[in-house]
Amino acid sequence: MDNEAFSDSPTHYDVIVIGAGLAGLNAATELLRLKPTLRVLVVEAKERVGGRTLSVSMKAARGTSIHADLGGTWVRRAQPNILKVIEDFGLKTIAQYSNGIKWAQLGKHKWRPLTKSELLRCMRGLSLCEALDLWWNVRKIEKLAEKMSVALYFTVDVTDPFSWCRAAEFNEISLAQWIRKNVTGRCARDALEIAARTTYGAEPDRINMLYHIIMCKLTGSFNPIKADGGSSDVLRVEGGTEQISKQLAEKLGKDRIILNRAVERLEVDESQGITRVYTYSTGAACEKVLYTCSQVICAVPLNLCSKISFSPPLPYLKQRLFESSMPGSMITFIITFETAFWREEGWSGEVISTGRTTTANEVLPLNCTFDYTSLTGIPAITGYMNEEFTDMDKEDRCNAVVQDLMRVFGERAMLQFLDYREKVWSKESFICGAPGAFMPCGMMDCWLTIREPFLSIHFAGAETASKWIGWMEGAVESGVRSAHEVLHQLGHHDIVSYTILKGSIYDNERKEPLAPSKHYEEKTSHSYRAVFFFSVLCLGILVYSKKYRLSYTARAMKPLENALVRYTTGIEWPHW
Repeated sequence: MDNEAFSDSPTHYDVIVIGAGLAGLNAATELLRLKPTLRVLVVEAKERVGGRTLSVSMKAARGTSIHADLGGTWVRRAQPNILKVIEDFGLKTIAQYSNGIKWAQLGKHKWRPLTKSELLRCMRGLSLCEALDLWWNVRKIEKLAEKMSVALYFTVDVTDPFSWCRAAEFNEISLAQWIRKNVTGRCARDALEIAARTTYGAEPDRINMLYHIIMCKLTGSFNPIKADGGSSDVLRVEGGTEQISKQLAEKLGKDRIILNRAVERLEVDESQGITRVYTYSTGAACEKVLYTCSQVICAVPLNLCSKISFSPPLPYLKQRLFESSMPGSMITFIITFETAFWREEGWSGEVISTGRTTTANEVLPLNCTFDYTSLTGIPAITGYMNEEFTDMDKEDRCNAVVQDLMRVFGERAMLQFLDYREKVWSKESFICGAPGAFMPCGMMDCWLTIREPFLSIHFAGAETASKWIGWMEGAVESGVRSAHEVLHQLGHHDIVSYTILKGSIYDNERKEPLAPSKHYEEKTSHSYRAVFFFSVLCLGILVYSKKYRLSYTARAMKPLENALVRYTTGIEWPHW
């Protein structure tokens, strides 16, 4: 590292926060709330705050405009941290509209109507066999999460999954493998696959089954037809969720936030008790600045941590965690219309679709859609697109989405079209994917280290949450947790809430999580067993045939037996 290329910042900071998303901004806010005299700096690689929350202005009905979300959109009534932040800033929320019929492409190419949001009621549009198959397999997944809970003494924070006897088994398979093995009906398979794409922004064959079970445990359930927006306990923020980050940034002050500055290297000098943060400008000016601080909070997506150089090097499992975590490839879109014509028809505006057709290799764009009508009645539809459309032009994606909506809603989806906005999150610089990162098969051993600090570097972000992983609630909770870790390290024990740090390495009652079992179990190969069994069987048949006279039926079947043996083994059956 050529230190001469970096100009030194004149200020030594107590804490530097990397990332101005919800996690980083809440970490800085919590630090200054509890200790206003701390010198805190937030560095952000992008030109804006907000991270994976993004609100855009759109042309809307009646000659107006609205601010709509292309990033994190929904919060739940059971999420206290994010709701408190929303309330503190006086922002308005709106209950997600889900009244009426939703349309689903499940089990067949044709659309079918589903009623209500509750799992059993919405199955009225399915046949009895399809409904039972779907209900039974959803219950299977939820039962697995319940069994894990029992094995881990009903803990909400599943930080020690390998204490469960079946954890290693599910760590080795993908969600798709589990679906193929356990789900027989096409309808139930489609529903579970759509839910995976909606939840993770990825195909089920990439998702670790153990990680999926943990997600179901931490978020309460896995309803493949409800998805994000189809429930009465789901809320949206009027005017967009990016307001939250902007309000937090305004509260911190412009002098504490530096935009367009990415971190290239973190160097911990334990002998001097400082951490050097090497940064470079992402704007027009090619400026490199070296900052020093006592503690660092790294609040960026897991997959981006692998792009930062650490000195000394990260522990093996931590490094593998960052390198193996896979970001979702979500494509979000919003369309405004002149009227909410779907409501006039008694529809909820919700669509769930596989995007697959009877034509080989044909994929349609829609994964799911939801009503996004504002408090003032400005109509809009938001939704997610299948990842196969990532490399298309924006205009082609827009046309494909409108045409797909016409298949469901009719010509008014085109005739009343006003404006279209989208975000291909996998191509967003310094984010590189949404809604979050997930673990692939065989990698849950390194996931155990996700919340562990490394020397003076602490980690926050929605993926590091102890409950609502991947949600805005999880981002806020992780930011607060990392702030209390830093305060503990700085020696301000009187203002640290150790309840928040429960389960962390700063918890005196914490038990070290178990690693997956590596014991070697010697077993006879299945092929040897098969050869032995068939050898004994053939010998028995030969001895039996030699000793006893064959019946007329056996004599009649003997030519067929000879032909079968000769065809399968190439061996001529002995004559006598």
